[in-house]
Amino acid sequence: MGNRRISDDLKMAALRMEQRGRDTTPEILDIVRFSKSTLNRTRRRFQLTGSVTRTPAVGRARPRLLAHADVAYLIRLSRHNPTLFLDEYLLRLRRYRHCPISLVTIHRAFKRAGVSLKQIQKMASERDAIGRAAFIARIAQYPASCLLPTDEVSKDDRTYARRHGRARLGIRAERHYPFVRKRCLSMVATLALDHGVLASRVVEGSLTHELFYEYLRDDVVRPVVPLMLFKIQQIPAASIDDTIPWSTQCCSFGQCSHPPGPRYRRPSGRLWCIFPSFYSHYLADVCRRLQD
Repeated sequence: MGNRRISDDLKMAALRMEQRGRDTTPEILDIVRFSKSTLNRTRRRFQLTGSVTRTPAVGRARPRLLAHADVAYLIRLSRHNPTLFLDEYLLRLRRYRHCPISLVTIHRAFKRAGVSLKQIQKMASERDAIGRAAFIARIAQYPASCLLPTDEVSKDDRTYARRHGRARLGIRAERHYPFVRKRCLSMVATLALDHGVLASRVVEGSLTHELFYEYLRDDVVRPVVPLMLFKIQQIPAASIDDTIPWSTQCCSFGQCSHPPGPRYRRPSGRLWCIFPSFYSHYLADVCRRLQD
């Protein structure tokens, strides 16, 4: 009758009709529409287990070449070094786990574990997590309106090119892009939360240290210091942590040689933490003249 699914209710109905004794076996088989061997297996299973449901096939499939511990070892390797090739995983499995398997088996194990191939995101190895957390804790004492983020961007004729395209089978997907830099323009801009772009400057070529210093001195510090002093005067005294030493608050990491003197108010002296240390000398002179 073919390989078909027979419900457990139909098997139980056939057994009840057989136990009732009113119908013969051919009549029961004609009603339920399955073979005599199926009826015999159902009767035997019900007598042995008390149920007509088949026992689930546990451990009867083809055994996997990689055990659970081997797959966990592969996942730990991928977390430690995600740039390993499959042959490098294979070498480590053969050397340390004694598993002579193929590359396809490793790929399928990763696929079943939900580990896919992704593009690597480059992270700076010089990044200091403790220093970043200390900076966030220090800068969080100021309202967002007192911070002036500054960023630089450059543009030349080498525009960004798309790396993926479509073409017919056997034909390369080609696109012409310029490979020569030619004219390069650099732009630097400073933003404020309440006023948008406060200052900007565009120069031809790269933005050097001298040009950046001149931009901060002429375009950012001179017009912005009165506004920043006004905003810092609005900071409540209770929100300023005086228990932190000044050497840990200064953005020059303890090398600042111009701590606020007795004639400075504490909120105005905290202005050093907002601006970089390489023009703190000029800022100190501006703040002194403004408060006098």
